[in-house]
Amino acid sequence: MPEIKLITNRQEGCSCFMAEGYAKSTRTTGVCLVTRGPGATNASIAIHSAKYDSVPLVLLVGQVSRAARGREAGQEIDYTHFFGSIAKWVVEINEPKHVPRVMTRAFYLARTGRPGPVVVSLPRDMLEENADISMIDPYPPARPNPDPKLIEEMIGRINAAKKPVLLAGSGTQYSGARPELIDFSEKFHIPVLTSYKRQDAFPNSHPNYIGNLTNANKHARTLVSKEADLVVVIGSRLNQQTTGVFSLPRPGQPFIQIDADEQNIGQNSRPDVGIVSDAKSALIVALKHQGPRPNESRAAWIAEHHAAQKRYSTPSERPTRRASMERVMADLKATLPSDAITTTDAGSFGQWPQRYLEFEHPDSYISPTLGCMGTGVPYAVAAKLAHPDRLVVAHVGDGGFLMTGQEMATAKQYGANVIAIVYDNDG
Repeated sequence: MPEIKLITNRQEGCSCFMAEGYAKSTRTTGVCLVTRGPGATNASIAIHSAKYDSVPLVLLVGQVSRAARGREAGQEIDYTHFFGSIAKWVVEINEPKHVPRVMTRAFYLARTGRPGPVVVSLPRDMLEENADISMIDPYPPARPNPDPKLIEEMIGRINAAKKPVLLAGSGTQYSGARPELIDFSEKFHIPVLTSYKRQDAFPNSHPNYIGNLTNANKHARTLVSKEADLVVVIGSRLNQQTTGVFSLPRPGQPFIQIDADEQNIGQNSRPDVGIVSDAKSALIVALKHQGPRPNESRAAWIAEHHAAQKRYSTPSERPTRRASMERVMADLKATLPSDAITTTDAGSFGQWPQRYLEFEHPDSYISPTLGCMGTGVPYAVAAKLAHPDRLVVAHVGDGGFLMTGQEMATAKQYGANVIAIVYDNDG
């Protein structure tokens, strides 16, 4: 049995943020243990973030004794109601013999389909009982395969299009599809955008990379809304931030959506072709097909937008009596190693690293799309524990640092040497 390393945090919310950050930096399931009542409510923001960002996470939370349930006992919460809308599954184990069955299902659900958080409630007296249990093997990961006819239809549409674009989301990251995504982009001469805060899903220096869909990235949004005649979405549910308040794809614009969870297909926009499949599996099948003929016009179009993205991500000096954030970003870009991991908190300061920092390595940018404050430092500590040989830099507003900066003590305790840049976030 593999050894389990226990990290003790300074506060339950930080603990759950660290579990989320660990999952994002390793693409495995994060695990968090908190006490009942207030411990659970402190962890709830990270559970909400994990649900919104489709992050596999298992929260083990204490509960009052079974005989006290339903009597408003000290720190009692009905977790099914409390977590019901922000977790994939909420369950209470009332018999110790059920622990193996419930826990294997909890981890399976956390990482299957659209990944997300699972909450397991553990009554105090149940934990104190002795029981004979049989260990069982975990469920094998479920990777749905695509319908070959739908893949064939997708390839036909891509090859016939003049200006197709591909939007890559976190589903490509959790399926480990980065090599196939690069090969697919090159073989089918299709430029790649990344969904909001998923810049590290595709190498930013690649000539086919044309940007990240953020509200501030006007050229990328204009490209999708005005120029593209086909949008291929892989591993993204097209959330509010990526789509500019659900304005993309535009009405009537042809688009194809591939996702491992059938509930994500058409959640916010109805695709012309919806393919339920693991991203890696779909790309492997697609790569068996013939690509389009060489097209100088499309190649020039891709090169034009790659150059536009490079200009967008290049800091320029501007007169200011304060610290020049452009100069700070330029210095960071010149100094950081290519495999450095960047974490960010929420706040207006985030526009600077979001726009200017570029990412070549997978799992090198960890940031919440939910907009919750306090993530930057816990994410960084978790990422450093997961990748001790990589430099980890947290970008944090002053308010966010006041919320969770105590986890620098956790970093010190466990030898996670992170760098935290704290911004005066008064706008």
